[in-house]
Amino acid sequence: MRVTGIIAEYNPFHNGHLYQLETAKKETDADFIIIVLSGDFMQRGIPGILNKWERATMALACGADLVLELPVLSACASAEAFAAGGVSLLQKTGVVTNLCFGAETADSEAFLSLAGLLNQEPDEYKKLLRKELKLGKSFPAARNAAIRQYLGTDNFSELLSSPNNILGLEYTRSLLKNPSSIKPYIVKRKGSGYNDESFSGAFSSATAIRRSFADTEFAGQSHATSCDIWDSIPLAAQPLLKDALENNIFLFLNDFSSMLSYKLLLEKEKGFSSYLDVNEDLSNKIKKELSSFQNWSDFVLQLKSKELTHTRISRALLHILLNITDEKSDFAKEYSYAPYLRVLGFRQSATPLLSAIKKNASVPLVTKLADAKKTLSKDAFFLLQQDIFAADVYRLAQTAKTGKSFPDEFKHSPILF
Repeated sequence: MRVTGIIAEYNPFHNGHLYQLETAKKETDADFIIIVLSGDFMQRGIPGILNKWERATMALACGADLVLELPVLSACASAEAFAAGGVSLLQKTGVVTNLCFGAETADSEAFLSLAGLLNQEPDEYKKLLRKELKLGKSFPAARNAAIRQYLGTDNFSELLSSPNNILGLEYTRSLLKNPSSIKPYIVKRKGSGYNDESFSGAFSSATAIRRSFADTEFAGQSHATSCDIWDSIPLAAQPLLKDALENNIFLFLNDFSSMLSYKLLLEKEKGFSSYLDVNEDLSNKIKKELSSFQNWSDFVLQLKSKELTHTRISRALLHILLNITDEKSDFAKEYSYAPYLRVLGFRQSATPLLSAIKKNASVPLVTKLADAKKTLSKDAFFLLQQDIFAADVYRLAQTAKTGKSFPDEFKHSPILF
């Protein structure tokens, strides 16, 4: 049995994702495709525009065979921890033969070479990195400069300058750190760049699609189904998105502004430095700027500095909202972020795949949340509770926005497609 894994957010699922999925299945000769999907919140410190169940449904409708949830303590972390959690989860299924990722650079040897260097962390490289960080550069910029100086070449600058390449590099690093039979396979991205907000025909970015949905919602345009946004989305994924647009259930960053403001006010006196990615300086700046808080996105701009990227700040604020502390992150890391495999959905034709996972997996398979406390260890269940809490926060925001109730995690069953 050949099984290819893809680590994804699908926020939302678009033609580029379909191209990757279909290419991966064909080029790796896969019998099955497993998607490791971020839950309700994303690695860049933003919410999913739809919840994980809706995004898992889109993935299944477009050809995925099994969707597993990437636990929140990995899904909302840095690129390194995001990749480590996704790769660990795929390894623990015991059946995955290939990991496919999209990147701007399709040179697998370059990924392996640079990943090996970063895993070794030579003393001279670390010295150069510290020097660049002291100049006030963000970590990505400092790392790029340190590698360029250490190697004496600019050959890796492109590989280090785009989000998908950076994630691909972290996937490769994780595979090298924890040797297994899983082989990396790169699909070169088509169309717009990751952060491109403009449409470019059939292969527009998820960022552009989200922006279009947000603009449409703000303008109250219920006729957006006629926009060329739909040219970028597979037909099988369109019904869910059109229904969400019509019923105003998309969630965006500022839909969580009130929750965040309350949490920041509640904990202002003790500060925020116990939370992941929040150092003392950022904690003090949050306290100083809190009185002028208007919404999440504007507050990020108030806090932005030369040393901290927009994404890093938004992710730090998300950690505060979701109670993701350094201590919890370190605890999850002890279990490689994946002490269980939680099934969000699967195709009925993937029954042989599920059977193989049950036989070969090194951690429990969770299909019914009500039984999880009995089947998981105390530590694994504690980590699962973090996913449940994040889903509850998301659900409350949906209710506040729409005035409708939504089922909690215990009322959801895996999607059968």
